[in-house]
Amino acid sequence: MLGILAILQKYPSEVSGGQKQRSAVCALVHEPAIIKFIKAAAMILFL
Repeated sequence: MLGILAILQKYPSEVSGGQKQRSAVCALVHEPAIIKFIKAAAMILFL
């Protein structure tokens, strides 16, 4: 769905900022927490 399967075997320095953001969103979906999104995900606060 998020297109992150291709980056699973790469080091963080080898992926783009957008790919890092997509993988972070995927991790949040699978490990939900209370999250407050500000300015369209420009800044994410974990409560």
